[in-house]
Amino acid sequence: MSVSVAVLMAGSRMSEVDVYKSRLERTVKIQLSSEGRSYSRKDVLDRLLGAEVPRKAIEALGVRERNVKWEVTLCTAADRNCLLQLLSPAYRRLAGAKFSKLTM
Repeated sequence: MSVSVAVLMAGSRMSEVDVYKSRLERTVKIQLSSEGRSYSRKDVLDRLLGAEVPRKAIEALGVRERNVKWEVTLCTAADRNCLLQLLSPAYRRLAGAKFSKLTM
């Protein structure tokens, strides 16, 4: 946030720290299996959509490290919680999802 120190959001003013905190609370860090290759943004988006995450729930998607570690920022905390549930080890075993590890 380099443009302004405060943002008008939902009728109240939030400081830059509050905006950062809000985004952090809605962000999930994932690590995909390396499988000898790196992933593109499309690969990660396809996996999220394949795991039943609605496209409208995803606010931002960005790489953290070597195209294997990614951050997904969701629109709401509820969307984040749904993604965490989808990425849980029990769900991955049942659904056969290809996410190898989830870090928070």
